[in-house]
Amino acid sequence: MILNQLFSSVDLYLDMLISEKNLSPNTISAYKNDITHFIAWAKQDEIFFDNILVKYISEMNCIESTKIRRLTSIRQWFEFCARELNLNIKYIVPRLKKKLKIPKMVSHIELSKMKNALNLKNYYDIRLLAMLEMLYSTGLRIQEFVSLHQSNINLILKGEKMHFYVIGKGGKERAVFMNKSAIEALKNYIPYRSKFGKNLIFLWPSRNSHVTRQSVFLMMKKLAVKVGINSNFISPHKLRHRLGSDLLQKDMNLVEVQKILGHANINTTEIYTHIQDQKMYDVVKKYHPLSKNKISD
Repeated sequence: MILNQLFSSVDLYLDMLISEKNLSPNTISAYKNDITHFIAWAKQDEIFFDNILVKYISEMNCIESTKIRRLTSIRQWFEFCARELNLNIKYIVPRLKKKLKIPKMVSHIELSKMKNALNLKNYYDIRLLAMLEMLYSTGLRIQEFVSLHQSNINLILKGEKMHFYVIGKGGKERAVFMNKSAIEALKNYIPYRSKFGKNLIFLWPSRNSHVTRQSVFLMMKKLAVKVGINSNFISPHKLRHRLGSDLLQKDMNLVEVQKILGHANINTTEIYTHIQDQKMYDVVKKYHPLSKNKISD
């Protein structure tokens, strides 16, 4: 009985996420996929029991981070049903501990190598340089980046403002800043925008709308392969990691880094402190007089 009521509530729950939480289509899709996966599994027993989540998680053949994400999606759905539909749901929450994963990222030397390999007489390369510079300078999420309007940056290009605003995850607005390199690269790119699409409302137009996340990802990967860099270390999100790490290394306050990157929880931002700790550990391991890895003079 409870399972049937849960199953029939999915569309209502997803509608709530869209209308009230203002989540992106990609986030909504992720919630839907997680819940659908659980429903397919739960239909095997067709009964709701206290240990249902414990059993579900134990039978999942996937990495820990995926288990945590799915568990979060399902718990929030359960809570919605209990609150809005008055379902009496009692369940045990399995304990999962996410292993700290320090993100890999492109080095400044490698990033410079990529930029230097671009042919600035080619308008495709002019656009890619502008993308690389802006992604690193702003730390924008890729969906925020590709959907930018030309009007977002007009005043910055004119030198009348130092920042613009974007609506990020959860409908939260934040200020975004750009360095001189990004501004100059964008100024060089703007005259060629019409060559990529007719919808010039967008900063990065394509044939029908704006350039896709996947297109930007592939452009960066191809360039990395071209110059002999491990393509696993380069992506729009890894440039975001690069910026977060660099800002902390330059002694910016953790809370300020959180604001710039638009993290809802400061625990997310703290990953960059672990990157700095790891760098220090590697240096000590390499040069400490008692280390086996010390380089000889």
